Amino acid sequence: MTARGDTYEIDVVQMTQTSLKSGRTRAMRIVDHDADTEDIMSFDTFRTEFKERAMSSDGGQHLTEGGLTDCWPYHGQDEELLRTTVQKVLKSMSLRGQQSVSMTEWIHYWSLERDGASHAASSEVNERLRAALQVDHQILDRMQMHFEIAAMPVAGSKDALALSSDGFLKVCRRLVKSQQATMEQKWADEVLQQHSSGANVLEEDDVLNYSDFLNVMLGRKRFKVHVWMYDISNGAAEKWSWLILGQEFKGFWHTGVVIEWPDESSEIWFGGKIFVSTPGTTPFGQPIEKRFMGYTFKNKTDVISYISQHLCPEFTKERYDVITRNCNHFSDTLSMHLLNEHLPDEILQQPEMIMQTAAVQALKPLLNRWLGGFGTNDGHGQGDRNGNGAKFGCEAEMVLLASLGPCALIEFATQEGGRLQIGRVEEVTQDDCVVTSLDFWRGCDVERTVPKSHIAKVLQAGLQKARGFPASDSLFRSTTTALLEQHRCCDSWPSILPTLLMPFHPAPAVVSEPAKNMIADEGSSYSCTLDL
Repeated sequence: MTARGDTYEIDVVQMTQTSLKSGRTRAMRIVDHDADTEDIMSFDTFRTEFKERAMSSDGGQHLTEGGLTDCWPYHGQDEELLRTTVQKVLKSMSLRGQQSVSMTEWIHYWSLERDGASHAASSEVNERLRAALQVDHQILDRMQMHFEIAAMPVAGSKDALALSSDGFLKVCRRLVKSQQATMEQKWADEVLQQHSSGANVLEEDDVLNYSDFLNVMLGRKRFKVHVWMYDISNGAAEKWSWLILGQEFKGFWHTGVVIEWPDESSEIWFGGKIFVSTPGTTPFGQPIEKRFMGYTFKNKTDVISYISQHLCPEFTKERYDVITRNCNHFSDTLSMHLLNEHLPDEILQQPEMIMQTAAVQALKPLLNRWLGGFGTNDGHGQGDRNGNGAKFGCEAEMVLLASLGPCALIEFATQEGGRLQIGRVEEVTQDDCVVTSLDFWRGCDVERTVPKSHIAKVLQAGLQKARGFPASDSLFRSTTTALLEQHRCCDSWPSILPTLLMPFHPAPAVVSEPAKNMIADEGSSYSCTLDL
């Protein structure tokens, strides 16, 4: 196929596209345009919505907390959820440190969400913008103008805009020729100098959305990320997999994430411990395939810090499982942090497909010891080399899980690495929570199932079975669970809240039979019986 002036070879089995001009191979994703376009909105849409809400707030110039609260499209009675949601949104929007936000800040916030920028990437861009706004308070207005004037509509979507690499370079050249000395003129000149020197600023077939445009203009250097794929069967999978397993595999994959930093490239992989090695020096020999995944703006210090704080507690020798927590799951988690992209399904789902046979299931303990038992001499491990790293951060995880319960107020992301938002927990299961949040653009409250791993913080503890309640003037009555279950997206559960918030009358703290799940607030005279 031909697109953006280049011809590509598409492999629908491997889900890759290879440029016949550059020879570069990229992973592809399946995108449901019908679902996505409902959520994609233009600068004009953001502008119109702001004007309608700001007119009643501050003469049309700024939007305050009170103004946004009054005009938020929610008609329920959970005032705490509404107030906390509005405070979270305005705090994230504000780049000038004021109590209100301008139209530019409003457009910037929703544009980053529309473009799918990860929470970490958005935070880094915003930090740089905050510093720039201290010097030039109109810099963000002009950056939005430059992008909007030069960008073209994206094929297959209603409102999304993007810049080709040629279009972006034209913007930079126009800025450099401008008679007005501005911060963005300096940034554009630096980009052009790097491009002329052969630095890896842009590829010929790159397409930049608003988030990408800001990243490059703000001078954030980007680094290539590949997934190196090793066949641990040494070719036996391709020869014998169909006969033994009933389906054909090119290889039985071990993966490592290779990042091309300026000083040196690093291969990061998991084998019971987390290792950072020189690419090609791991115990697995040479890779069968080096699949290009994209670019990251995260430098080596940031990545190592993230691994030490967040991944070392999760990926340990004790937790290694060849099916559910193996090297490929680690590579996938790291890829999400670097790129906000998952590994292809052919890699992630392969262990489950292979382990369906009884003969291979019998080998699981052996595979766990082999693939999850690499030692310090096999690579440069990060964190605790004595295997004690699993204790790091576990207490915080236990506190978070202990605080979860019906009616808890939480910060969560709808997808891995996504923007954090506020939600009210409706129900807790073993691995997930049913959460209600307020969706501004849908104009209603939305109920969704959220994995516990996507919950970042518990702002207010929920009701706990066989535990003391958090101190509170009133308690939710769980016998109205049936009413809660009736609530779904766009239904007003506020009509239920008056019943839930009915105060309990003082009564002696008595422990009833276990079957009745009596819970007493320690140190108080309140008690209730939960029908869970």
